[in-house]
Amino acid sequence: MRSGRKRKLVDEVRNEWQVSIRRACAVLEFDRSTYHYKSRRSGQAALEQKIKEICHARVRYG
Repeated sequence: MRSGRKRKLVDEVRNEWQVSIRRACAVLEFDRSTYHYKSRRSGQAALEQKIKEICHARVRYG
């Protein structure tokens, strides 16, 4: 299961049962450091699309 989905599950457990993040993560066997992780990547969708276009245009064999 992906981290984003587990974060949502932790939030649902916290709201439903009124427990701490620590308790909810322990019950779901999810690391608290992963729960608190914030990605620092900027939006790179345009760059990824350009790389894919180049890969399709310049196919290499061998």
